[in-house]
Order: sequence, then structure tokens, then C-alpha cells
Amino acid sequence: MKNRRQFWKIETTIIFLNVALIIATTLTIVSFFALIKIITAPQDSLMWRINLVILQLCFAGVIFTFVLSIFWLVQRGLGPLTRIEQVLDKVLEGDYKVRLGVREKDLLYTFINKVNRVIELLEKKGNK
Repeated sequence: MKNRRQFWKIETTIIFLNVALIIATTLTIVSFFALIKIITAPQDSLMWRINLVILQLCFAGVIFTFVLSIFWLVQRGLGPLTRIEQVLDKVLEGDYKVRLGVREKDLLYTFINKVNRVIELLEKKGNK
């Protein structure tokens, strides 16, 4: 069951990133065509102004999609690494009672559980 849950998280991550990439690509293509219309249409025409607005909205959409994707990856992928480092520093100082808090949505869910098990084994060996 745990492997299936981890597989689902990885699949969700891949799906999210693929959707973000498709959105960014689509907006880039639309902005390319809008740019061509801007270049070829006279500046006074309504078509030129509409395409300029489309170009600006597409550019903002691409930036928003990339920022959202980067934030999501940092939050779910790199966020646990700082927690792991802090807990391992405490373990190196001899405090074996600390454990890593784990969120099921973290990409490193199984790794964090294994680190917690290693800390438990060290605590048991230290008590003997």
C-alpha cells in the first residue's frame, strides 16, 4: 500500500509538471501568433491593440505558470531537506529522541520514514 501511495505522489507530480508545461507552451504559441499580428497590422488598428493585450496576457500567464511550478517543486521537494538537516544535526549532537515530521504529500515521504527508523535504531543501541 505504501509503494502504491508513493507511486501516486510521483504520478501526481509528473502530471502537475506536464500540465504546467502544456499551459506554458500553449501560451507561448498564442503569444507568438499575437506578436506576428502586431508586427504585420497597422498600429492604429483595433486588431493591433487586441493582439497586444493577448500578448501581454500570455506573457503574464507563462510567468505565473513557471513561478507556480517552481514554488510547488521547492515546497514539496526541497522543503523536507532543511528539516532533515536540522534533525540530523541534533542526532549528531546525541539527541536521539528527535524525529522528522512527515507530510504525506512530500516527495521524500518514504526517505523520511527510513531516516526516522535509522534514528530509532540508533536510540535503541544507545540505550543498551
